[in-house]
Amino acid sequence: MAHTRFFGGEILPWPRGTALIVDPDPIYVRGVASLLRDHGYSVLEATTFQEGRRLWDAEHPQVLVADIRLGSFNGLQLLIRARADRSDLTAVITSPVADNVLADEARRFGGTFFVKPVEPKRMLEAIGENPLIEEEFSDAILGQPFAGFGGVAPKPA
Repeated sequence: MAHTRFFGGEILPWPRGTALIVDPDPIYVRGVASLLRDHGYSVLEATTFQEGRRLWDAEHPQVLVADIRLGSFNGLQLLIRARADRSDLTAVITSPVADNVLADEARRFGGTFFVKPVEPKRMLEAIGENPLIEEEFSDAILGQPFAGFGGVAPKPA
């Protein structure tokens, strides 16, 4: 049974779907995972192509975020495999360096390409979210400064 959660002035299904994050940097994986969890996604995490492929085969998530460099494989190979299984996949391919050829390949297979670091707002926009920014949340909901998701806003004076 799906749950709902009031978020930014609207009631949304909770969880919103599943995302798979595959990146050789575990700190990056945890950061993106935290961002997506805060926006209602169940998250699967992997630091190798093989682990990402295993999780993909088991779950077929709605969202894929993969680094271009995954050992002897790459994120585009994972995207191509995933796209064959799921035509409605939302995909983001990241890279530590700008590369127009890789960016074009990611777009050719229906992904969005970003050079790291990726701003959280841009990541959320790429997966089809309408990210709340601090000022909107404060004005619309709290009427006071926002302490962050899971934080406690300061008491008004």
